[in-house]
Amino acid sequence: MTTVLAVTGIATAAWMAAVVAWAAFAKVAHRPPGRSFERAALAAAALLGLQAILGVALLASDHHRTGLHYVYGFAALGVLALGVALARALQRDRWVALGWSAFVAGLLVLRALMTGYHKT
Repeated sequence: MTTVLAVTGIATAAWMAAVVAWAAFAKVAHRPPGRSFERAALAAAALLGLQAILGVALLASDHHRTGLHYVYGFAALGVLALGVALARALQRDRWVALGWSAFVAGLLVLRALMTGYHKT
């Protein structure tokens, strides 16, 4: 099950990297990325939510990691949730909030992977 969580973490980090790259390309092109971008960013949030559910299931089954691993994981959830809330409050340039929150959350997911997955 830890391997499933690690693969989900890698997929989440890769998906967030794609969202960040999409936002960066839109910034360079001087045009908003469109509705599909928002759906992709929300899909990244859903992947992160799935990862949190799997992590809590592992924690309940006595697979413990360092406390820092959980801090990074829940911080990523919080950052992404704040980014989505901020994006919904904005009238324009919502994609900027989603892009930056995906960037920070992606880095936190990578750190969680570094502190939590140890192949034994």
